[in-house]
Amino acid sequence: MEHFAHQESADPVETGVCVQMLAEHFGISQPTMSRHIELLKRAGFIRAQRKQKWTYCSRDETALADYANWLKSSLNIRTA
Repeated sequence: MEHFAHQESADPVETGVCVQMLAEHFGISQPTMSRHIELLKRAGFIRAQRKQKWTYCSRDETALADYANWLKSSLNIRTA
């Protein structure tokens, strides 16, 4: 969250990061970022919540860890 500590509209740790800030961070348009967010939501990797006129996103750490474990297992990747 260090990249988004300057977010004033909501606490990025508690609420998530504003989609507009994510778009700016990655140098893409807000509609493009929204499309990526929708795909990540469908995959279950992030949660999005609307507060007033803004949408905030946060990672689903459990889902991401489960996917990483599945991927390591599927590809026979061994970690030290």
